[in-house]
Amino acid sequence: MHEQIHFDIAEIYVRLFRKEIKEKAFDYAEDVYKKTPKLYRFYKKEMQKYQTLYDKETECGKNLTKQSEWNIKIENELKALNEYAKPKTHAFILFGTGVYYK
Repeated sequence: MHEQIHFDIAEIYVRLFRKEIKEKAFDYAEDVYKKTPKLYRFYKKEMQKYQTLYDKETECGKNLTKQSEWNIKIENELKALNEYAKPKTHAFILFGTGVYYK
């Protein structure tokens, strides 16, 4: 179960990334290419910190009480971000001047 939670933490950060992309209003198509790599690096760094905290608190799964707490915590976080489990938003670039979401 410990390793599954590592996978689930990665999924949480994928969903957070998708959420931010969906909520951001990009003025120009160029903004997408400039800003998404920065967002990606941010979420990757945050995910790595969260993974480290998880391993530390659970003692890599040896602390069963903490492991159970994290199992519940991560399950709740996944549920809260369920809307972003699969990309439902498609970006359309019209005439190279903007990004519109449908």
